[in-house]
Amino acid sequence: MNIISDDACDAILKRMKPSLERHKSCDIIDINPGVGVWSAKLHDFLNPRTHILLEPDIRLYGPLLNPLVKAPTSTYKLVPRSGLVWGHLESVLNEQQLPHQTAYPRDDPRLEERNDTLLITANLGYHPKKPYKGFSSLAQMVIYQFMGSVKAHSLFQKYGLVRMLVWINDEERHNILPRTIASRRKGSAEAAFACEKLEEVASGTAHSGNRTREAELDLQVGRNVLQKMRAKGSEIPKGRESFLMQQLASLPDVETRSTFRIEDEVAKAEYATLKKLKSSGQEVDSRRLTSLKLLLANDGKQQRRVTALCDEYEGIVEGAKAIQDLPHSEEKDARNKDFQEQMDQWEEEVDKLSGDRAGQVRLNCENRLAVKRERPLLLWDRRETEPLKLEPEEFHPAKTMSLLDIQPKSLIPILRQDYPNNYDILEYLLVSFYTMPAQSVKHGLIGLVPGAYEWIEAECPSLKDVRKGGNPDLDRLTVRSLSEEMLVEMVEAWVRWPFKPTKYEMLSRMGSATHDASALEGDETGVVGMH
Repeated sequence: MNIISDDACDAILKRMKPSLERHKSCDIIDINPGVGVWSAKLHDFLNPRTHILLEPDIRLYGPLLNPLVKAPTSTYKLVPRSGLVWGHLESVLNEQQLPHQTAYPRDDPRLEERNDTLLITANLGYHPKKPYKGFSSLAQMVIYQFMGSVKAHSLFQKYGLVRMLVWINDEERHNILPRTIASRRKGSAEAAFACEKLEEVASGTAHSGNRTREAELDLQVGRNVLQKMRAKGSEIPKGRESFLMQQLASLPDVETRSTFRIEDEVAKAEYATLKKLKSSGQEVDSRRLTSLKLLLANDGKQQRRVTALCDEYEGIVEGAKAIQDLPHSEEKDARNKDFQEQMDQWEEEVDKLSGDRAGQVRLNCENRLAVKRERPLLLWDRRETEPLKLEPEEFHPAKTMSLLDIQPKSLIPILRQDYPNNYDILEYLLVSFYTMPAQSVKHGLIGLVPGAYEWIEAECPSLKDVRKGGNPDLDRLTVRSLSEEMLVEMVEAWVRWPFKPTKYEMLSRMGSATHDASALEGDETGVVGMH
């Protein structure tokens, strides 16, 4: 798959200009440049001193890439090898091909610094998708390994922290940047530790599949993003507005409408749009179309009951936040008891609903709490800009792709300390927890090793801090709701634990799950484990 639209490339580079300026005159490693439209545009913008084109299909793309290489004063180098075979990639990571770069030894502090003199761009889009070694696609595996290279300082990350611009199939972006707590997996939880930014620059922008959250949450986040963009003077070119921005524009009085009314209006508008596209012969997400049809067919009274219970849950949690700062006293004990009684009564009401409805209530509540934190849980909800909308006809074949901007960061001190041993603790926790993402934290901790639950419950106050997304009852907090702060606190507690298992015991328990193919997948088994 290749981007072939000059206009789309120009819009993307204009959007990214403020952050790309720091890479002027850098070195570029370009994996799978294909027809070379994106490569040439990026090259003209950055004027790199070296631009290595790693293209394995030289017979097909050579005639398109050779003119770039043979142009007067060209800084392109065409290497007819696959950049996705690490042995081939390593063959250009040397002083001969990159004379301006310095590979640092493992203990060199410069490895933890941003290297703006090197930029990676890669095209991982294939049609049809290529499954590979247990992963649903080659792209999923490569991104998993790119993330791993950040913590290990391997591949091109041996030159410091190197930015990556990666093209993938549009349908795969939700696996990398999940839109809902139900889609959060080990890979996306781990990415928060490896990336300063992981942003979707441009894509088809439509929802995908049937796992979505309340429309009001997306609109709320969208309004916040729009405010950030306006504050920075960032504009969306006409015709490049995402579906979310189009929805916001069509609901000018959104603040005054009920959540249920918004849900209904947004669902109807999206369903009508998809039906129109399908009738005109365009490819649409059939799962999303079916999901919307079922949503609109649901009984309105039942849906209002779902919304009311979610609102009630939010109210109970808000009340609990006020208790958090009170000094230990009889009053605090009484109010905590009242909180537990309210939660028990709420659970009883939810359990009166059908299984699907009860699951929807709990999932909605989890999603609300994931968004309404000081720092939203999902990387998607932390975005600074809204993705630009791309069209299928701007690619060959005519299927939309998505551009991801991956900006790595240094691991936090506890994970760098005694590396890789302390990082293995985080890995062990994530692998163990995400075998069942919807399980409760209590259940997950008990399943680690004997004594782990009792130690971590006592040593990690953030787990029970309602203000930080925690819950006094760890049976009502799911492992997929754990924030970076909570996980770091758990790693630190584990390091201090006098009876912790040995590294060998941890690795034995993890087995092959350390490199779990589902880490970045969108497998959404289980509904929610909040009770």
